[in-house]
Amino acid sequence: MHYARKYELFVHGCELYHTTEGELNEELRSAVEQLNSEIAKARIDGVKESKQLEQLNLLKDNK
Repeated sequence: MHYARKYELFVHGCELYHTTEGELNEELRSAVEQLNSEIAKARIDGVKESKQLEQLNLLKDNK
């Protein structure tokens, strides 16, 4: 596909605007980076919660 090709997108359900394929690619790249960041944070939070549960279970076992 030619990068100068125009795309028409609906924004907020009714507003129409034009953008280039390069701009779309940049928006997609940015969205993927944000999702990857959120996934990484969720994994870190999951590991922290898992360790906390493990510690609680060890405390229960020691009683």
